Amino acid sequence: MKKPTLIGVRIDNETRSRADLRKSGVHRYAQDPDFRILIISYAPIVRLPDGSAVTGKPRVLGQDGPNRKKFERIITDPRFEKHAFNAEFERVTLSAWLGMDTGEYIDPENWHCSAIRANANGVFGSLAEVGRALKSPIQKDPEGAALIKLFSVPDRKTGVFNEPEDYAPQFEKFEAYCNRDVATEHAIAALLPGIPEDVQRQYEADQRINDRGILHDRVLSEQAVAQVTTEQGRLMDVLRRLTNVDNPNSVQQMRGWLDTQGWPMTSLAKDARAAAIADPDVPPIVAKALDLKGRASLSSVSKHKAALNTRCTDGRIRGSLQFHGAHTGREAGRGIQPQNLPRAEASSADRALLRSGRAGRRAPEIAKGSVRASLIPASGHRFVVFDYNAIEARVLGWLANELWVMEEFTTGEGKIYEANAEKMFGANKADLLASLRACGKCGTCEACELRSKAKVSNLALGYYGGAGALVAMGAESSGIDCGNYIELNLMWVLAGSPGKFHEWKPELHDYPELLRLRDLYRASSPATVSFWKQMAAMWDTAALQGKATAFGPENRATMMRDGRHNRLVLPSGRSIWYRDATAAYGGGKRPRVETRMYTGKSKGVGHTRVHAYGGSLTENITQAVARDVMFDLIMRVEEKTKAGWPGRIVLHVHDELVLEVPDKHTGLVMADLGTMMQQAPDWAPGLPLKGEGQVMERYGK
Repeated sequence: MKKPTLIGVRIDNETRSRADLRKSGVHRYAQDPDFRILIISYAPIVRLPDGSAVTGKPRVLGQDGPNRKKFERIITDPRFEKHAFNAEFERVTLSAWLGMDTGEYIDPENWHCSAIRANANGVFGSLAEVGRALKSPIQKDPEGAALIKLFSVPDRKTGVFNEPEDYAPQFEKFEAYCNRDVATEHAIAALLPGIPEDVQRQYEADQRINDRGILHDRVLSEQAVAQVTTEQGRLMDVLRRLTNVDNPNSVQQMRGWLDTQGWPMTSLAKDARAAAIADPDVPPIVAKALDLKGRASLSSVSKHKAALNTRCTDGRIRGSLQFHGAHTGREAGRGIQPQNLPRAEASSADRALLRSGRAGRRAPEIAKGSVRASLIPASGHRFVVFDYNAIEARVLGWLANELWVMEEFTTGEGKIYEANAEKMFGANKADLLASLRACGKCGTCEACELRSKAKVSNLALGYYGGAGALVAMGAESSGIDCGNYIELNLMWVLAGSPGKFHEWKPELHDYPELLRLRDLYRASSPATVSFWKQMAAMWDTAALQGKATAFGPENRATMMRDGRHNRLVLPSGRSIWYRDATAAYGGGKRPRVETRMYTGKSKGVGHTRVHAYGGSLTENITQAVARDVMFDLIMRVEEKTKAGWPGRIVLHVHDELVLEVPDKHTGLVMADLGTMMQQAPDWAPGLPLKGEGQVMERYGK
């Protein structure tokens, strides 16, 4: 009779380090001189003779003996499964435990992350949050926080770590807590469907890219922090003298001063300050104080600080990408958060001033424009940076079968904004392009203004957007007359955002140009408008009737019911889960669905009920397909790199790929990537794709 066969382990580590894990990331955390793994708990996973798999009771690994050697072999052998919640932490810390050098880590093949499994099934958060959301029969032990404080961080007063042997009873509880985490992870995994095999391979590729990291210019970031701090001190002194406020950083004190000036403010956030400064009735002293407060903010160096915090001893920043961080499957950011890097770009002359300590009062401005440039290729290398051209417009046009969009991207010149100007405003595209070439896109002529309106409309309105979406996408800075929308919206926010904005004091709403653009876009893109309605109808069919419905050209996607949840099956085969999805009818003689909701991630801790509508569902599927297109490319590039191709991915941001390439091979990589980016995935026949790239000495836009 066959015996049970060991196929893997579930793991949880408890560690200590002087580095702050939230600020440093696990790669830097595990490099701290005082880093140490205190406890390794594991549970064996065995295959029974009938083919089923079971997980054994968690146990603590001893410091030596045969079990340790066997455990070391399991975690480094890709034939065995390794499971953990936030598996990157276990994998990287165990790499340090094995004595591997900086930049060398256990390969992520066959490492499975139950946090990613939860995210892929529409459940987000920490182990405790996910356990609560799923009503797991085994929950995380709440006493663990005190034990982590006792053993994992140095004593706040003495700076010394508490040793396990000095607190034996508490450490015994810590071991039980670690075992409980393994059992909780197993219980959570058992409540969720697994992730598709191709998504698991993508996760493994993501981990290799995170391990590879990107080189960082330490001097540039250190000088940025130092000089901006000096300038902030000067500005705060000026603000203190202007207002007689002891601590201008105190929101309470500043609000009190504003009250005395007859200009009360409930918020001092960036948007509120900007709105107040722009108000023609604002007292000059208030406008000056708010301007000083904004300029004294250290936000211009927050990314530089994050870079310095996450920088490993070999100069590379690691762990900046969070796989499946968004509901759609897109990456999120950690550390420097590359998805949110400032678009501002300082000149090389200004960077030289900053680097040499001579930026002076311009330090905040130059520092903000130097964040991207602080990411550099290795010596003898350059960056090859490629991004997909108008990827969301291409995907949306393909999904909705918007014929004029598809024509522009297949047989036209791919000038979607100029084509949109032709559709919305009746412009002659050829004449518009000629005018733009003649003026060099000066930004002020009639042709540039027309293109700008078309661009903002294209970016803002494709997901059922209206006046608010246009404003959020930069309508005002693009020269579009916003009427009283901005001021009225601020009044609505200050009133507590009662109900829907467009229904609030309707007699005051006056922004006809925004509404005109909205209506022109919808009239010129009928297939897209129809797609919004179709997405909503498919949701309703699944939620109310429990039926699965394929939709779109060639039935490219399906909305189906899975228990209490709606599941949107994408063209790639991957799914977006909408947990506890509902649809509710409103009143009236002809009842129609007015409310669609699901349980999603809240902005803070835990989960909340989220509204869905045709536009948001269209945005979801468009961004999800664009993400799948990007990962199809990433997997092809990684295969080429593994086979000896000279380019290697060190960063990717939504539709952009950053490769570190030896100087002599940049031409080859540019040519190869240009060809590869035009190749649609097998599951997306007819999707027109195009990439644009450049060679860079430093990262930039």
